[in-house]
Amino acid sequence: MMKHTLHIVTGAPGSGKSTALEAFLRLKSDFIAFDIDWLTETASDLAGKDVIFDQSTWKPYNGVWFEVLYATHLNSKTAVFFAPTSTSDIVKHGKPAWCSDIEWLLLDCDDGIRYRRLKQRPEWTDAMIEEAVNDAIFLRQTVRLRIDTGTTPPDQVAHLIRDWLQRTDDRHSESIA
Repeated sequence: MMKHTLHIVTGAPGSGKSTALEAFLRLKSDFIAFDIDWLTETASDLAGKDVIFDQSTWKPYNGVWFEVLYATHLNSKTAVFFAPTSTSDIVKHGKPAWCSDIEWLLLDCDDGIRYRRLKQRPEWTDAMIEEAVNDAIFLRQTVRLRIDTGTTPPDQVAHLIRDWLQRTDDRHSESIA
């Protein structure tokens, strides 16, 4: 089995992943982007539970996404996965067998900005926001490369993501040759 690199753009809730993804998709790059939220409704229907909040579904839900990402690589495309995933999630749920390496990029913002963004979401409680802030603290400690989405406009964030993907994709292509 040929091994491939998994590219993950991560960030705690409220970091601007969805906004950055929208801007990234407008770039029309050679990379294929996926948002972990795109399948939540269908996967929840299939599981009979909410895959966002029911932790018992997280491993199989990630497994479905890893198969989609692998299929993308089998079609000679580079996929980038926008998900609030951490290195410990990969350790806990297992790295996909097809994955040789994982490249991480953190989208992050000041916790005050995160709080304001999440407070605008009617379903978010103060306890959920506090958990998101704690997730952000953990991600800051574990992911080296980051983009500040609090001060960087979404279109510029998208360009920075594309530049990061090109650098990591070129580096991995050179190591295989």
